[in-house]
Amino acid sequence: MQSIKSIRREIDQIDSELLVLLKKRSAIIQTLLKAKIASDQKLSDEQRESEILQKIQHQNKSLYSSDDISEIYRAIFRASLNLQKQQQHRLQQNLED
Repeated sequence: MQSIKSIRREIDQIDSELLVLLKKRSAIIQTLLKAKIASDQKLSDEQRESEILQKIQHQNKSLYSSDDISEIYRAIFRASLNLQKQQQHRLQQNLED
């Protein structure tokens, strides 16, 4: 049987991998924001979010419930929207300067 310390090291490694993926996602979000601004689209797309939630619920093969996975994704959506708002504000400030 693995020790708790060993198991926690594995979890720490997975957490690090998740952060790398979130960093990649945030970079893509910046590109997406520019495309949304250029095409005059709003920052939030509830239909797209709903489609993603449905897709991940069907793909979920983990021990986490679909509700829990959906909550994780909703948190990612909120963080992504916040990032877009921050970046949009910076872009507007740069245009005003």
